[in-house]
Amino acid sequence: MTSSLMIALAALAVQTAPPPAPSPAYSDPPVRPFEPSGPLVPASEAGARPPLLHPPEAAVTVDAYRGHYESPPGAVERAYEQGVARAERSMDSRMGPLDGRWTVTDREGRALFTLVLTNEGPGLPVEGAWRDDQGRIGVTASVPQEDGTTVLVLDGRCELRLTSTASGFDGVIVRDGAETPVRLAKS
Repeated sequence: MTSSLMIALAALAVQTAPPPAPSPAYSDPPVRPFEPSGPLVPASEAGARPPLLHPPEAAVTVDAYRGHYESPPGAVERAYEQGVARAERSMDSRMGPLDGRWTVTDREGRALFTLVLTNEGPGLPVEGAWRDDQGRIGVTASVPQEDGTTVLVLDGRCELRLTSTASGFDGVIVRDGAETPVRLAKS
């Protein structure tokens, strides 16, 4: 095969190849990571760090580390920690009432199973997973209701019907027509 024929075939292949798919546009996260509110002072201008509280006498293994070999956090480190905590509180305030980890107990207080739920806002769908004390696991999703009751379907096997109370959520598990009263408590 001549080189001119190979070049022509390569050009034909390039012309008939589908165009590459466009990459998705970047969008900012709903809660931005910590960003300092004022200008940062370079370490060289911030002054000397205080001495170590308890200087180690020898190398410290990871198992023996307790954090007291470090100097106290500086202003920038404290501002960073406060910014992260503020961002976490901001995101938590946007979530719905069922967001989080819950323990489902019977009326006598015996734990039946654990739920981990995502509720992105009041009135929005609830999704999650459950696990019982025997290690069985499954998924759950909410079914919209008009009366303010939240109904979670657990793997299509049963329903968990919840109503909000001052201390959390009360409800019933409906399985094969039988109802078992339960309570949800934050874990």
